[in-house]
Amino acid sequence: MNWIKCSDRLPEPDQEVLIYLDENEGGMFELGYSSLITVATYTGAGDEWSSDWDADANAPIDDGCLPTHWMPLPEPPAA
Repeated sequence: MNWIKCSDRLPEPDQEVLIYLDENEGGMFELGYSSLITVATYTGAGDEWSSDWDADANAPIDDGCLPTHWMPLPEPPAA
């Protein structure tokens, strides 16, 4: 799997994916992160995503912390 630029294409609405947030895109440095990879859901409304990366379930990702890249979730490990 390869990372997809958000500027090139966004996931389907309500699709859970891996996202990459970078300090250079604003907001992350103030929160104590240089970058972050986490699971999030694209809401399908413009730049709106939700994630529990800040320990608040389904917390919106603020405008200053928008992901730059995303990729589909990998298959879970075999039992």
